[in-house]
Amino acid sequence: MKVFYFNFLKAKRGLALAVVLVGIGLVFTGLMLAETPQAPPANAPTGVTAPAEPEKIKPPAASTAPASQVAGNNSGVAGATAAKGKLHAIYKVKTERKAVALTFDISWGDKVPGPVMDTLKKYNLKSTFFLSGPWVGQYPEFPKRLVKEGHEIASHGHRHIDLDRESREKVREEIMTAHQSIKEVTGVAPKLIRTPNGAYNDMVLEVADQLGYRVIQWSADSLDWKNPGVDAIVNRTLDKVHPGAIILMHASDTCLQTPEALPRVIEGLKARGYEFMTVSKLLEIGPGVTS
Repeated sequence: MKVFYFNFLKAKRGLALAVVLVGIGLVFTGLMLAETPQAPPANAPTGVTAPAEPEKIKPPAASTAPASQVAGNNSGVAGATAAKGKLHAIYKVKTERKAVALTFDISWGDKVPGPVMDTLKKYNLKSTFFLSGPWVGQYPEFPKRLVKEGHEIASHGHRHIDLDRESREKVREEIMTAHQSIKEVTGVAPKLIRTPNGAYNDMVLEVADQLGYRVIQWSADSLDWKNPGVDAIVNRTLDKVHPGAIILMHASDTCLQTPEALPRVIEGLKARGYEFMTVSKLLEIGPGVTS
């Protein structure tokens, strides 16, 4: 019977060698794994972020300016006016020539218009009349006479309201309603407008311009609508007049002193060497300005 002896020393050495080899293998595997890049998981915890995407370039916003003001679009009256700069109302004409435009607003009545027209006919003068739409429809004989006698027909709007307090759509409606009324009765398509009460703002100027109108104010106010007395009307007008002036008077029935004051105003201006013409003719001799 053979007896086998276990060599403990050799076994111990072999086990140590195996442990060393396994350790070396683990270290080598760890190094290999560290060199391999790995994407972060989709549900990465807070603090782990993916690379930011490049910022997207936003397309330019669409223009909100009126078509007439967009570069390259110079069609229509509005485009031509906008190209000259900011829109403005015309108060007078810049000129050294002693020329004035005598203008009249009419919104109601049939007592004052006739005598005013008679005086202008007597002196052979041509003036600009700003007519409200409803008045033209109610008393068509007067607008027709104005055309026949060579006066300039202009608009005073439809209702006698402050347009600067209305919406853009309402302003357009007021201007076009009066425009159609005036054109239907007189056959004339007016190009000048004096807004009711002289009220306007940038929006009103823009709408008027888009519709082919120029807004006309005044630089010499007779204040005849206050009925301050004939002398007061005459003296104020002569004191305020200047070369290129646009004179404001009225031919509505509320202005009862205008027919008597008008001949004296005309005589006084003539004595000072002034000549009379319509607003459009006055604008032919100089630019329309605000001050």
